[in-house]
Amino acid sequence: MLPSPVRRGVGGEVNLMKEILLSVDSVTPMKCTFDECREYTRTFAKSFYFSSYLLPKEKRAAAYAIYTFCRYADNIVDGNFSDPSFDTRSKFIPVMNFLDEIYSASDVNSKLINNSAFARTVMKYQIPRKYFDDLIDGVCMDTEHKRYNTFAELENYCYKVASVVGLIMTEIFGYSHKAALPYA
Repeated sequence: MLPSPVRRGVGGEVNLMKEILLSVDSVTPMKCTFDECREYTRTFAKSFYFSSYLLPKEKRAAAYAIYTFCRYADNIVDGNFSDPSFDTRSKFIPVMNFLDEIYSASDVNSKLINNSAFARTVMKYQIPRKYFDDLIDGVCMDTEHKRYNTFAELENYCYKVASVVGLIMTEIFGYSHKAALPYA
C-alpha cells in the first residue's frame, strides 16, 4: 500500500504521496493494484477522479488502471526535453517488454495478470496492443519533435497522445458497432 500524506513544516501540508508518485520508478503500471491506481488517479487527476464516480465500479477501476499507464508513460518523458543525451525510446523498453508479456499471456490467471491492475484491464477488455504502441510513440514524439511542419504531422501526434486514449476507453465502455470508433 502507498503511504498517506504527512504534515511537514510551518507552512502546511507537503503531500508525501505526490512526491512518491512523481518518481517514475516508484509507481509503475506493471506493479500497481487497482487501489494504488485509484490513489494515483485521485492524486494527479482530481476532476477526472471525481467525474469517474459516474461510471460503474468495474469500469471506474479499469479507467484508473489506464490513467496510471498513460500518466506513467508521460512522466517518463516529462522534464527531459532539453537533454540531448536522453534516449526516450530506450526508457520504454521495460514497458514494451511488459506489453509483450501481457499480449502473449495464454493464461489469464497468471501471476503477471493477477498482480497488475493494468494487465488485468487489458486482458479483460481485450484492448488492442496497437493503441498502447501508438501512445508510447506519441509521448516519445514530445522529445523528438520541436515543431510540426504540416497539419498532417500535427494530426498524427494528436492521434497518438489523445485519440488513442479515447479508443482505449471506448473498449472499456463498450460499443455495438465499429462505426463508433472514429468518434472516440
